[in-house]
Amino acid sequence: MPSLKDILTDPKRTGEHNDCAVVATANVLGIPYAEAHALLHRYGRRNRCGTRLRITRAALESRAKVIERVISTPMSKSYFGFAPRRAAYPTVAQFLRKLPKTGRYFLCSTTHAFAYVDGKLLDNIDGGKMRARMNRCFEVIPVDQRITVMPSIRELAAITPSAPVQAPKPQPEAIDTRPKFNPLKAELERLTAELSKPGADLNQIFERIKALESRMA
Repeated sequence: MPSLKDILTDPKRTGEHNDCAVVATANVLGIPYAEAHALLHRYGRRNRCGTRLRITRAALESRAKVIERVISTPMSKSYFGFAPRRAAYPTVAQFLRKLPKTGRYFLCSTTHAFAYVDGKLLDNIDGGKMRARMNRCFEVIPVDQRITVMPSIRELAAITPSAPVQAPKPQPEAIDTRPKFNPLKAELERLTAELSKPGADLNQIFERIKALESRMA
């Protein structure tokens, strides 16, 4: 970002006159004098001539967000019903005392333009015209300093490409390794266990065991 000295000593200023708007534009946007000169020329400023406010504002709005701040009410009514009397605008010195110490401002008095950046007066006139009456005040917010609002979930979904839906991977089939139940074998084991019981009819049990073995063969 060029300093005030860099802007005032820029070779492009050689032979220029009435370029206070160019100097103020360069200071408030933080760009070199030559770039500000070309920017205003693009919107209609003529060399060595004063710059109309509409040209300056259009040039500023092409690079940043511009918000006009109220200075004071230009007209006020008389208490006795007579024609309204004009309220006095504050002087430059009075107005600068009310401005915050942070921010970038493009200011205009009745016949002059200058910049006020982070509490510092940046002007091509030493000391500025402190007694001049204020006319317009524009707050200039560079693009990289604008407040960024977080997108909503719907907006985020609209700008975020959705991932392709993948088919579920086939799961391996579960294999039951447990032995299958055999009712004949179970009956045979029960009869074999009855042989060791006291008072069991051994002949009948043996006959049933033989019958089961023949069915299992």
